[in-house]
Amino acid sequence: MGRLLFSAATLVIAAAVSGCAVMSEEECYNADWSQVGYDDGVNGRPSSRFNEYVDACSRYVNVNRSAYDSGRRQGADVFCTNDRAYQLGMENQEVSDICTISSNYHNFKKYYTNGVNVYNECRPLYQTDEYLTSLNDYVSDFRLGALHSQLMADRDYLMLNRANLDNYCNYVKSNGYEGKFRRTDYSRFIDGMPYPAAIEAAADAEKMFEDVDRAYREIDRMIDEARRCEDRASDNDDRSERDRCRNRSRCLIRERERLSENEKKEVWNYSRNLNYTGTLYHSWIDDYRKCR
Repeated sequence: MGRLLFSAATLVIAAAVSGCAVMSEEECYNADWSQVGYDDGVNGRPSSRFNEYVDACSRYVNVNRSAYDSGRRQGADVFCTNDRAYQLGMENQEVSDICTISSNYHNFKKYYTNGVNVYNECRPLYQTDEYLTSLNDYVSDFRLGALHSQLMADRDYLMLNRANLDNYCNYVKSNGYEGKFRRTDYSRFIDGMPYPAAIEAAADAEKMFEDVDRAYREIDRMIDEARRCEDRASDNDDRSERDRCRNRSRCLIRERERLSENEKKEVWNYSRNLNYTGTLYHSWIDDYRKCR
C-alpha cells in the first residue's frame, strides 16, 4: 500500500474526534493514571491522547506521566498481538503508534504487513463486488439506451470471472498469515471490462435524468396553467389574452418534445464516447423558461 502505519500521525482505530474534553473535573481528580494508560493501550489509542488529558486536567491536578506510560505499555502488549495485526491488515485498517512501545512490535509489523498483502491481493474481488452493486443500481433503467447494453456487458464480464477471484482470495487468506502463497496478478482485472467508463457515464446520466424529470414536472404544471388561462380568457371574450395563453401553451408543448429529443441525444453521446463524463448542468433542460 505504500503507507507507513506506525507513526504518531496516523489515526487510531475506532477513535472518535471530539471537541469535548476527554475528562471532566471530577474524573481528573479521581483518575488512576496507570489504569487510564492501560485502557488506552488496550484500545490502541495514540500517544497524542496523553496531551488531551493534560489539556483537560492540568488546571486541577498533575497528570502522572510515568504511571500513564507504564500502564499504556502493558495495554499495548494486550492490543498488539499477531492475530490482531493480521486481521487489521486484512481489513486495511489504520493503526496508531501504539505498537511502537509493545514488546511485540516487530512481529506486529510483520503480521500487519502480511494482512495488508492479503487485502491487496483480494482487492480486485472487493472492487468487483462494489462495481456489481453499483451496476445493479443502473441496469434496471432502460432510459439509458445503448449505455444500458454496455452496463449489462460489464456485469456479465464481472459475474463470469468473479468465481475465480473469490477462489483466489480464499486461497490467499488461508495462506497469507505467514505470507506463503503464490501470487496471481489480477490487479488489472477491472480494466478488462468491455466498457470501463460506462458506470461513470451512467452516474452522470442519472443526474441528468433528475434534472430532466424536474423540468418535465414544471413544464406540465405550466401547460396546465396556460390552458386554464386560455379558458378564462375565452369565457371573458378576451382574444388578446386567449392568444397569448394559447401561444404559451404551444411553446411549452414544443419545448417538452425538444426536451425528450435532447435527453435521448445526450444519452447516445454518453454511450458513444467512453471518455465523456458529461456535466452536472445542461442548458437545454431549462429552455422551456423562454415560453412567456
